[in-house]
Amino acid sequence: MQTKDDTSIIFTCPECAALLRVSQKKAGISGPCPRCYSIIHSPSRKEESQSPKIEENYVTSKEPNEIIRKETLRKKQIKTSKPDEIIKKPTSNTKHRKKIRNIVIYSISLFIILVSGFYAFTLLTGNQSPVFQSENDEKEPLKIKQPLVENNENQIITNKKDNEKIAVDAAKISLEKFLAATTISEKARYILNAERLLPKIIEYHESHPSYQESSIDGEATNHNDDSNFRIFYVTTKQQRIPFPVFLENTNRGWKVNWVAFTQYNENSLGDFLEQYQPGERTFYAKLQRAHYFGSNIPKLGSKIGFKIDPIVSNESFIFAERDSNMAQYTNSELDWEKIYYPIIRLEWVNTEPSKPYVRIIEIIQIRWPSPESLKATLGSTESN
Repeated sequence: MQTKDDTSIIFTCPECAALLRVSQKKAGISGPCPRCYSIIHSPSRKEESQSPKIEENYVTSKEPNEIIRKETLRKKQIKTSKPDEIIKKPTSNTKHRKKIRNIVIYSISLFIILVSGFYAFTLLTGNQSPVFQSENDEKEPLKIKQPLVENNENQIITNKKDNEKIAVDAAKISLEKFLAATTISEKARYILNAERLLPKIIEYHESHPSYQESSIDGEATNHNDDSNFRIFYVTTKQQRIPFPVFLENTNRGWKVNWVAFTQYNENSLGDFLEQYQPGERTFYAKLQRAHYFGSNIPKLGSKIGFKIDPIVSNESFIFAERDSNMAQYTNSELDWEKIYYPIIRLEWVNTEPSKPYVRIIEIIQIRWPSPESLKATLGSTESN
């Protein structure tokens, strides 16, 4: 497209459609477009006469080579301004993504804190949550999902494969989990009075991290005919002779008597009876009234005798003065040749260094189970 006035030729660039003007002296020459820099050819006078004329009001300047700024230029400027806008957009998106990322991190942190608090609560209360089951729990073929009902010894579980009803000893399951536990917190779930004994439990398990190769020998026995009390015989890597481990049914399930367990696992009573040790000690014992016919006990006629069995070592004898409260209680409450399972307090007497012996000071509890109504508080420190 081109037109003509007195001194110039007006035409459009064939590449960018910019409206251009040159003097007639430059008609027919080639040169770069001042708009798009493409090499274009200005029309000659012959070409000029064949082109339709453009009205004068389109021309805004008389300077040669000037681009007449029409709608084409404005459109191009709008296109060139878009990159600036695009550059700004990522900044806004980046801030938005950063805000979302912070919200996600905060939510995850809050969730972890809540889960940790819930797990700590289950450890302190001794309750087990199905969310935090150990590997041993997952391997159990039969699971007890309901809490034990007091005075119930077993629960009946139905085998889904053959619809067979199987009696599960909940006390044995608790003992198995206690023996398999590898951490103090896991063991504490199955220990009787764990809150009160926790300092001793921690001290003991620092030197005894696990009961390796522990096994339960046979089913439970019960010397006291108490449905809330179970005795199992267990062997460990440290103690190869089977020894009694007893459990009590509490409102939190079956719990292991940890004090008695460690006593037999370490053979504490047997070691105490073998050689002189200063001070008083408390033990779980197997006790029976018996006559002693040896000659190494001073003033034997003024004493009554008891046969005591450490279970994991040899039997021995202990004594009490005939004029003591302990002897009076024995004569009125303990039958000859009957075996008892009390908690007793002992001490060594060394009045004659050549003939030391062990004296029973008192029966703290006449039977191993822990109800307060079964305790006996008799001492031999006072004579009649």
